[in-house]
Amino acid sequence: MSGHHIHTPSYIKPPTGGWNFTPANWKQNTVLVLVGFTACCVGLYKLGEAGSYNPKLKYKEEELSRWNQSAKKN
Repeated sequence: MSGHHIHTPSYIKPPTGGWNFTPANWKQNTVLVLVGFTACCVGLYKLGEAGSYNPKLKYKEEELSRWNQSAKKN
């Protein structure tokens, strides 16, 4: 039942080109979308990194190892 097709006359064409329309510049459109998607991903990654907290950057290694040893004792 899903294979039924409603026949429309060939002189009726939608302005977008129909279901099987492939624009002449589809490669350029694809590259543009991929570049935009990559730019959004990089921007979101940098935004997330700016808001993250890494205690290794703030405290010295000696302090961190001392804290880890005292946490293991308890």
